[in-house]
This record gives sequence, structure tokens and C-alpha cells, in this order.
Amino acid sequence: MRVSTGEGGLVALATGRMDVGAVRAGAPAARILRAGPGPRRARAAAGRARALEGAAVAAAGIASPLHPDVRAGELVVATEVRGPAGIVICPGAEILAGALQRRGIAARCGPILSLPPGARATTGTDGALALDPESAWLAGGAADRPLTVVRAIVDGDPRTRPGASARAWRTLARAGTVLAEWAAAVRPRRVVLGAPRASCAGVERAIEIVERALERHGPPLFVRKQIVHNTHVVADLERRGAVFVDEVDEVPDGATLVFSAHGVSPAVRRAGPCARVRRPAGGRLR
Repeated sequence: MRVSTGEGGLVALATGRMDVGAVRAGAPAARILRAGPGPRRARAAAGRARALEGAAVAAAGIASPLHPDVRAGELVVATEVRGPAGIVICPGAEILAGALQRRGIAARCGPILSLPPGARATTGTDGALALDPESAWLAGGAADRPLTVVRAIVDGDPRTRPGASARAWRTLARAGTVLAEWAAAVRPRRVVLGAPRASCAGVERAIEIVERALERHGPPLFVRKQIVHNTHVVADLERRGAVFVDEVDEVPDGATLVFSAHGVSPAVRRAGPCARVRRPAGGRLR
């Protein structure tokens, strides 16, 4: 059973108090859970997140750079999260990173590696952009919902570099708005399919007019060109007394003529010796 999060479609899992405040500043309607550092707390927070109703789940916080091109203050949007238990794929990372970039936020996509505090990486570092101690365990909070992992880069120990950490949190706050928009965009939708139609409404109306004209005036009923581009419909109308002609001058004096559903020019309407000429809409021409 999931508990409703109200108007917000985003469930956010943030590591520390400052991470929570940063995400809340940009996404005030989101339901934000403070996970705390390390795998044990992250796993517990993921369990709580699975009980919350929401369109999508985001894990947000800070991380250390693993790749020399990654700079402090940038955001890394995970294409996958690598952890001791395996790899979690995060589809759509490029789309989210593009939305961040359009807001003027430096963001790049790539793998994020998660390890317990103090653990040394022996595998999984190939191509990874950032390292953190929680994301692999927070990812379990998504369950069957879309997941994104966004980490602001802090180069060095955040406890000894408060200025760098403040910059990262400001970046997270700016990203919060984009995360809320992302959650709204990926939320489940109900698609309503219209009943199948063999022809458009205009074509059906034109066929109905020919049928009604046959009932009122009887055969032969002349029709300029094919009423519709459908050989079965045309053949059926011919069996019932419709006569299809190419030009108005082929219609005898005093006969009734119906134009095709595709319309005709004013010159065609003025041509011919017909006493009664009708359009598919049923209006009499004078």
C-alpha cells in the first residue's frame, strides 16, 4: 500500500539535512525523505519510499569526482548506478541532463559508483564519473517507478570545504525545479483511443447525401467524379442507381447532380444545364 504524497509527483531521497533543504527549495511540493549517510540508512529510507505514492523517485545529494573531467559544482545524472549488488539502469538520463543544461546548470551523464564509507573500489570504476556511499541502496526506493540519481560534485572532504559544499547545495536547489518537472512529465497517463473509423466524418456525410438523394429523387442520380476514393462504396452506389460522370455536361437536362466530397470550383458549379444541382452538404445552388 502506498501513501499519497498530495500534489507533488516527486519522491526525493536526500542524504543529509542540507541535501533535503536544497531539494525542497526547488521542489516544495515533493515528498522528501532524509536518508542519512551509508548503506544501512539508505536501505531503510528506500523501504519507506516504496510505501509512498508518487510518479517518480529521485536520489539526490553530493558525490566525489572519479573522472578528471568532472568539476566541482557540476551535476552528474546517472545513466546507471553501480554497487556491490549489481547495476541499476536509469533510463532517460540524457533527457534530464538536457533539461538541466537548458536552465543553465552544468550537468553531464554517466555511471555513478556507490561504495560503503571507507571501502576501496576494486571494480566498477571504468568510466564512472562520481562516487557516493548511498545511491545504489537508495535506488531500491523506486520499485516500479522511473528513477533518476542526481549528484552535485564536491572535490574533497565536505567537512573541510564548506564553501564547495554550499556551492553544490545551491546547484541542487536549482535542479529541484527540474526534477519536479521531470516527475510530472514521466507520470503515468491514461490513453483514450477513439473508436475506429473506416472513413472521416466528411466522407461519411457525402455518402449519406447520395443515399438520401437516391431515396428522394430515385435513380438515376448523377455524381460528378467518384464521391469517395473507395471502389467498394462506389460499386455499391452504382448498383443502387448512382451514375458517376467526369464532367457536368454529361448530365441530362433536369437531372439531379451531386458533387464529390472533395469540392469543386465555382466555374464547375456554373457549368452545365442541370435544373437541380446539389452539393454533398445538401444545399441547393441557385
